[in-house]
Amino acid sequence: MKEGEWMQTCNLCTTTTPIIPEGYLYLKVRQSELKQKVLDLTYHCKMKVNSKNEVVSAYFSDWQQLERIVSMTQSSLLDDEIDQIEGSICDCHQDVYSFDYIPLTQLTLRVMNPELLRVIDDRLFHSLMQPIVYADTESIYGYEFLLRPKSQLYTFIPGELFAFAHHTGLQAKLDSDARIQSIRTGSLMLEKGIKRFINFLSSSISEPEHCLKSTFQAVKDYRVDPEDLVFEVVETERVLNINHLKEIFHEYRKFGMKVALDDIGARFSTLEVLRELQPNYAKVDKHLVRNCHQDTAKLEQIMKIHDEAKIIGTEIIAEGVETAEEWEAIKAYVDFGQGFFFGKPIKTPIKRG
Repeated sequence: MKEGEWMQTCNLCTTTTPIIPEGYLYLKVRQSELKQKVLDLTYHCKMKVNSKNEVVSAYFSDWQQLERIVSMTQSSLLDDEIDQIEGSICDCHQDVYSFDYIPLTQLTLRVMNPELLRVIDDRLFHSLMQPIVYADTESIYGYEFLLRPKSQLYTFIPGELFAFAHHTGLQAKLDSDARIQSIRTGSLMLEKGIKRFINFLSSSISEPEHCLKSTFQAVKDYRVDPEDLVFEVVETERVLNINHLKEIFHEYRKFGMKVALDDIGARFSTLEVLRELQPNYAKVDKHLVRNCHQDTAKLEQIMKIHDEAKIIGTEIIAEGVETAEEWEAIKAYVDFGQGFFFGKPIKTPIKRG
């Protein structure tokens, strides 16, 4: 698209901030004096600028120019001024009020991290599977699905990708897409009866009945037995609203699925939380498992978790098992094991028999 040529329709005007070679930055400013500051900044960057009511639109010829203007805007204004600005990006020029606007801080982070933005926007990730085994026979019980880069050109560390998504308003999208990717992979790779442990972030599910519709639809579309699915909350240490998590668990269970609690024994994931939520499964925190054969206090804590779990009917998984010594020390107190001792995350499942 050349400067001055407008498209009649546009499928890119969304808050996902698509990466485009050229287009328009729209800044909605609520205060007239602040709007003049924004205009001065765009003029300083030698951008073609239009102004309509409270919206400033600036044409950028390449992504680097866009990076310069959003970075300069963010760094040149006071925090309370930044809070009064929202932005949007598009490759067309339509009614400036028809776009979805997001906070300037979120928009800046997206623009300054195009590789991570591309990963989320184009779903450049896939699911690897780490085996979970029975404690008594060490045969395969199920797999946990773990997000990994799909393209060597767009690599990422999963924790950093989710942190970026959290700070840019893209967490719900990433979390949902990752769940659906895991469901699809499991349907293609695993036979019926093998459990599929799929992670989710409770903070990305604001209204369980509404937010989980796409997940449940994927279960139907890929013809997965709900009984084979276990949805595992992976941010237990940050769960501030137990009642909200209960609602999410209830929604999963309503559709015949199981739920799991991660990191039992960590700082905030206590026995009280376990009693309150009563999940189908609970994972012993890997830091408790590490070198537990040399630490009496760790073993005693794992025993307490085992005793409490038996009372409420929760099955226990020891995650992060790396050595035979660790496994020998704890396998009598858990139902399942997971970790490098049994297998690293893999693309295809281990053949049984």
